[in-house]
Amino acid sequence: MRRLLLGLGLGLGLGGLLLPSAHAAEPLTEDEKERLVKRSTQTSFAFENYGGAGEGSMGLIGFQFDQFLTPAVYWGPAIYGAVAGDRGGFGVAALGLGYQRRILPRLYWDTKALAGSGGGSGVPTGGGFLLQGMTGLQIEVFSRTRLAVHAGYAGFPTGDYHTGLVQAALVFTGRKISLPY
Repeated sequence: MRRLLLGLGLGLGLGGLLLPSAHAAEPLTEDEKERLVKRSTQTSFAFENYGGAGEGSMGLIGFQFDQFLTPAVYWGPAIYGAVAGDRGGFGVAALGLGYQRRILPRLYWDTKALAGSGGGSGVPTGGGFLLQGMTGLQIEVFSRTRLAVHAGYAGFPTGDYHTGLVQAALVFTGRKISLPY
């Protein structure tokens, strides 16, 4: 019984710390309501295959979160880690800038460029500076859910590793509301 009460007390205490307090919320002013901004977003869960001939192929899984600046231009962070190809420990972290255009009712052309860093697992990336570009298609399969296929190229200008790549992704679209300062 004592353990049960101790566990219940710890659970309630931690829950009280982690849950937002309703009494701390304030209603928006009329000025704040007028300044609210809606932006489209897309969150991608992707598998990339680097085909590097000298180093062998490498499979990476990752995540990218994009926020649209205009109806067609977006930006966001990306992070990937190796899961196949004897390259455990290889990873990539970058910022991307992209352009997306609807070409048919449920089909989108999507192109993006990433710049960041990557390396590990003995891959000759030099200082690790990464430049990556890709283009492809997204098809809407359900409301707010798309499948994407891209092809492109990744290179490390400060090293000797350069490779073609293919990417398959599950993309979730949405909107976020923010209040600029």
